[in-house]
Amino acid sequence: MKLPCKLLATTLLAGAVFSAALPAAQAADFMPIYAKPTAEFPFTDVPVDRKEGIEYVYGEKIMSGIKSDLFGFGYQIKRVDAAVALYNALGLEPSNEKTTFKDLPSRAVTAVSTLQAEGIVNGKTSASFGANDPITRGEFAIMASRAYDGILKPAEAATAKFTDATGRYETAIYRLQASGITNGMTATTFGTSFRITRGDFAITLARIGLFANLVEEIPSSKDGIVIESDRTSYKMGEGVAYTITNNSENPVGTGYSFSLAKKFGGKWKPIRSNLYFPTVVEIINPGEKFKYSVILEQEYFRDPLTAGEYRVTHGVFPKADANPSKVKVAVYFTIPE
Repeated sequence: MKLPCKLLATTLLAGAVFSAALPAAQAADFMPIYAKPTAEFPFTDVPVDRKEGIEYVYGEKIMSGIKSDLFGFGYQIKRVDAAVALYNALGLEPSNEKTTFKDLPSRAVTAVSTLQAEGIVNGKTSASFGANDPITRGEFAIMASRAYDGILKPAEAATAKFTDATGRYETAIYRLQASGITNGMTATTFGTSFRITRGDFAITLARIGLFANLVEEIPSSKDGIVIESDRTSYKMGEGVAYTITNNSENPVGTGYSFSLAKKFGGKWKPIRSNLYFPTVVEIINPGEKFKYSVILEQEYFRDPLTAGEYRVTHGVFPKADANPSKVKVAVYFTIPE
């Protein structure tokens, strides 16, 4: 029996991602306050006000650090690493089509092949992905816009006007801005040709994940993984008890992380928490079950738990897959008046 889980908040503070660069005089005096490393979050180079976004991509196994104690927050990110992270975030089924690019490390072949087959990425040439080139903000905007085409708002809904959002970048940049995912480096420039850092890249992926959760309907059964709760209505103070059953043919891994969301106006809004998860992996073999309970105590959550429709989402990973795609399933319930 493990200790009760602690919930990782999956929302981010409001504000610009792809934030503006500081003038030199201000930058010289600017000393960021770094988040303290913990067993669950080992990095020493993440500013405390940006921690939530990095926690999200790290906890969801979208990105890892460049070292055991360094995320590489201020480092530029290569095109190949950006592609692998985007593939992890999307949870796509691996494509059987092999990429035409010859400059990929073996760890990235599946990810880039799948993204290429889905029309999400292109190469520098037909044979070169430009794997080791730093990715620019404009290039990432195009990738993200293609990847999340079904949920992003139209470019016409953008509220900003950037002088460098032109040509093939224009629609992608304005779709992200309209959806509240990104802002510019200044009020009038997006910084299309600037290289994006690992920190800003990670936070942008986290914000897209949050935006996707607002509109995404998550099934109770997928790929042989079934989740069931013992009831459909719970009062405050009670535990939402649920069971995950592995009806697939292969072992899967899961942890003690979950997300809680409430339905507002037909969309799901994450309920934020002050708690964290232990980094423990449980293996669920074929035919076996994993039982869990989420306690509905207001002291555990930042956002109020009021009457309405809720869901708890839990994820599992294929145990032996070198590039695991997370399977998310959810139980739905109500808190009565």
